[in-house]
Amino acid sequence: MCLRTKQCIQRILHTVCLWMGMLICCLIIFGSIMSYFQISYSYTGSLPCGIYRGITGQIKRGSYVSFDPKLNDRIECFLNQYAKRGASKIWMKKVVGMPGDLINIDEMNRVTVNGQGLDGSNWFPIVSRSGIPMVTMPHYPIRLGDHEVFVLGTDPKSLDSRFFGPVPLAIITEINEPLFVFSSEK
Repeated sequence: MCLRTKQCIQRILHTVCLWMGMLICCLIIFGSIMSYFQISYSYTGSLPCGIYRGITGQIKRGSYVSFDPKLNDRIECFLNQYAKRGASKIWMKKVVGMPGDLINIDEMNRVTVNGQGLDGSNWFPIVSRSGIPMVTMPHYPIRLGDHEVFVLGTDPKSLDSRFFGPVPLAIITEINEPLFVFSSEK
């Protein structure tokens, strides 16, 4: 290899290393800023795709919440069995049922909260995305306890309270406020 070719390769490698170093620094800074300002994002279809900010306050019907499935054995076991990413990550869902609400899933797979039907709730998948048969909640009314909420995703194949049951308030890590949404709910 001639000297000129070696010098050219060295310059290219030097430039690539500089750009990679700058990219890594930018990602670290970006991640730190997101963490400091409690910024997260959703890209799964369980919520409208977008950027969310963690806020404090009271959970209400319609709130988007993050919860840590590792803090609840029932939910952790279910997600480790059926979800591709398991229970290792924080999950975000929309609250549709509050403490004391009566949740019903009828034989036609329709979800009702206090007798009111939910738009788009008639979509129980029989198998998960990976082909595993799904185990759904019983088809009879369930009254949420004083410290439980019922959460749903917007995707028909979303793993949510229809399958793993109510979410204890104790495992909810934050309320998520949409900052910028790329797609609307389905």
